[in-house]
Amino acid sequence: MSRTYTGKVFVLFLLINLLTHLPFLTYPPCGSHVWRQCNTLAMSRNFAEEGMNILEPRIDRRNETEGITGSHFPLYEWTLAVGFRIFGFSETLARIYSLLISTAAMLAIYLLLSFAGSKRDFATIGGLLLLSVPQMYYDGINAMPDILALSAALFSLFFILRYFIQSRITDGIPGLLLAIICGMIKFQFLIIPFSAIAFMPLNKRAFRFAIPAASFTLLSVFLWYRYALQLTERSNLREYGLWIKTVDMKTVLKTIFGNLSSDLPELLTGWPLFAALCVVLFKSYRYVQVRQFGRMLLIWIGGFILFYAVAIERMQQHSYYFMALIPVFILMSVRLLEIRKTAFFWMLALCILNFIWSFARIIPSRWQDARMGIPAEFINAEQRLALSSAVPEGERFLIGPDLSGCIYFYFTHSKGFSFAEPGDLLQELCKNQNRLQNLNAKSGIRYLMVKTDAQTADLLSRIQNKQLKKRVGTFEVWELNTAQSPVLP
Repeated sequence: MSRTYTGKVFVLFLLINLLTHLPFLTYPPCGSHVWRQCNTLAMSRNFAEEGMNILEPRIDRRNETEGITGSHFPLYEWTLAVGFRIFGFSETLARIYSLLISTAAMLAIYLLLSFAGSKRDFATIGGLLLLSVPQMYYDGINAMPDILALSAALFSLFFILRYFIQSRITDGIPGLLLAIICGMIKFQFLIIPFSAIAFMPLNKRAFRFAIPAASFTLLSVFLWYRYALQLTERSNLREYGLWIKTVDMKTVLKTIFGNLSSDLPELLTGWPLFAALCVVLFKSYRYVQVRQFGRMLLIWIGGFILFYAVAIERMQQHSYYFMALIPVFILMSVRLLEIRKTAFFWMLALCILNFIWSFARIIPSRWQDARMGIPAEFINAEQRLALSSAVPEGERFLIGPDLSGCIYFYFTHSKGFSFAEPGDLLQELCKNQNRLQNLNAKSGIRYLMVKTDAQTADLLSRIQNKQLKKRVGTFEVWELNTAQSPVLP
């Protein structure tokens, strides 16, 4: 495989990725799962501002603690923080960083298809098809650690496959390291490198690599998540769901139906790709021989089904959890389509149609003002700056009403406590009366930041010993008199 040609393919992927996302690279975190983007960016910013110890990830909703809590392995956040320290904090920098990672995932698809015997032009279309999937097109420039896990997992699979074929340790070591990285970031992505078992030769050399490598990978992932859970228990900051929840059968059936009828054709493939895949599977199933590459995809799918069954509680609202499965649809589609005489024409047309679908599905619903999922004050740069400048550095805020517990903190560059519903405001102040009475308590709430409406305005009127510091749009910043407890009649 020519490295020069591979480099040219990467540049092509990068240019197309850049051009299709160019209007949105300056956008703040917004759209679906904006809370996850805010948490990721906040953690990166906290690394850059408060310390680069990767073993101490910090969040903004820290209550009375220093904000250190358990999470996935924060490699994405830490490496982005390095960029922040060099170039300064920038949401555009974060989007470009994600764009480079998603471009690397496209290149990994190209390499995997080339490994499977696809011609260069078909493998190139395969990489572009990955970008054309709505979920990938959307999250490809978002601050999401999942894209780093996906890219690492795909390259890990490629290197391990080459090791099984060529027995070169220069392939085995990066394959092992990348598998550890992807598993520590998000353990479900281990399904991808582990599917390489379909290519493992039955000889001593392969077993001497595979068994220690798999054991070391699983041990590393286990130790990280054990450590993460200990951090969470220590701080009681349960920002990241590192545990499995059970759900009732009604919810299970509703989730499965929603994933199959909506998420699969709309987001995880795109209607054009979904229809093409259905047609080609129907026409090809009688004469397609399931060789090693096909068995690898079946193992991949089977592993994801097991993960899906265990983590089904997360699957209804977290479509990005399916990112570990999306490459299967691309690899399967290209391998089945390219056996036809007019394959390249149809794949090119399919790719264009899928891009059109992605633009229509994602841009209006997630990157337009009314659908961005954040208050208008955070979209307006001047208002956002005015709110941030009203936040005294180092002070603890009570902020809300914010169901996410992180969006308002991130955009106002503040830290402290949050309340989810307007009615929780007075309750949270009551909980913290002891802190307010103690002038030396670093964890005491001295400021309120509230997005006001009729209900919150009524509640604010019942709080005494406060002084209005700034009003920006529908947000108000109040300073509390910590010499006295707030009187709540």
